[in-house]
Amino acid sequence: MVVRRGRLGTVCARGADQALLGGRSTSPLGDGMDTPLHSDVAWLLTLRAAERARFLALVAHELTVWGRPIAFPEGTPFEMRLRLERLRQLNEIQHRVSSYIGYALGPDEDVRFLPIVARYVLEPRDPYLRESTTRAWTSTRKSFVAVP
Repeated sequence: MVVRRGRLGTVCARGADQALLGGRSTSPLGDGMDTPLHSDVAWLLTLRAAERARFLALVAHELTVWGRPIAFPEGTPFEMRLRLERLRQLNEIQHRVSSYIGYALGPDEDVRFLPIVARYVLEPRDPYLRESTTRAWTSTRKSFVAVP
């Protein structure tokens, strides 16, 4: 943990796990092109902080549902190592989402971190995990109704 400059509190100092994220750009929103990630982040920014937190809490719940098949202890040793790595990546995604919920509910939400969190959910490098996390996000967004 490190102390934030100019702010109260601490932030995770591990940084982005580049093995988790796909893509070439170092920008959290990619290379400037309009993508589903851009439109989802833009949509999230239209919500009040409490509604962003509620949406992300629902996404976190869906991630646990979509992640359950990864945990089944079946298969070859290679498949088991792959499942373990996917669980590790899913755990890191959950960590990022739940951490942002805490910031969104607090007095010092910094929306500059929102694209990074969305990218963790929507763009993990592993194709199977990406399909699962995208389904979790998409199904949550389809059923989400913001409270005015």
